[in-house]
Amino acid sequence: MSARTPSRSSMVFALFVLLVCLSPAVLDTPQQSLLTRALIFGLMAASLDIAYGHAGLASLGHAALAGVGGYTVGILMVKHDIDSFWIGIGAAVIMSAAVSLVFGMLALRAKGLYFILATFTLGQMLSNLAQQWSALKSPGVDAIVGISWPSFGFIDDWSPAAVLRAVLVIVVLAFLAMKRILGSPFGLALRGVRDNSERMEALGYHAWAYKLGAMVVSGSFAGLAGALFAYHSGIIAPSNIGIAASGVLVLMVILGGSGTTYGPLFGGIAVTIIQFYASEWSQARAPLIIGALFIFTALLLRGGVAGTIRRRLRKKEMARASA
Repeated sequence: MSARTPSRSSMVFALFVLLVCLSPAVLDTPQQSLLTRALIFGLMAASLDIAYGHAGLASLGHAALAGVGGYTVGILMVKHDIDSFWIGIGAAVIMSAAVSLVFGMLALRAKGLYFILATFTLGQMLSNLAQQWSALKSPGVDAIVGISWPSFGFIDDWSPAAVLRAVLVIVVLAFLAMKRILGSPFGLALRGVRDNSERMEALGYHAWAYKLGAMVVSGSFAGLAGALFAYHSGIIAPSNIGIAASGVLVLMVILGGSGTTYGPLFGGIAVTIIQFYASEWSQARAPLIIGALFIFTALLLRGGVAGTIRRRLRKKEMARASA
């Protein structure tokens, strides 16, 4: 019996990982830092897609869940001198999962547009809490500053290239875990609930419980990405977890292709890089450029870049088969 042939998307992802691993040889330090940031946002967008693309839960408060992870590691490091990566990441994931559970139990009482408004409200509540609560601030600023790259216990020299490769390894492991979860009976049930929750209920599945599970899993990976963001940026602020940040995450998912395996990752990387260079060109016009990209994606790229490519490949295969 022959081994299963890897899919096109898996081969593209493997090639991408190889190129990123080798990229420090040709990128300067600021470019390595930008690529590291892009990988983190790619992971954050992929975490949103667990709820949005696979369970049909469009959330406008996802950046707040990532912010829980960022604030957790910031408080541990700056206020309690805990610089262990393993403790910080573990605490960030647990806290984000717990807040996601509360978010889900409240927001899932509503459906459709009202669910979106509920997540928006809950996300803004966390953002306002970060602005008002002194425990979530460093002295003199409305943010936690002074966060540095943590200790792994076996690596001391953290050059930009080493940080990039460490983040790459974490992102790859996270995607392997996501792929395993979404390919499990739980993941298949999520897509069933997304497509027809009434039919799934009739078959004996508790649709509400599966949606809540999707929120918790999504929030857990968001907490991981948020912690990486705080470690890399050195700061976590209310502006990082507000509605604007959540809206950009939605754009990343839509651009890459919601419900696809690696689309949100590449969408997150693309938007992060475009946003950076747009701000470098004109700080005032950067939001206009991102807004134009959002409109272009919604009107012309139905299903995102990944969905567009998939449809074209399918048409070519059908044309070749009928020839």
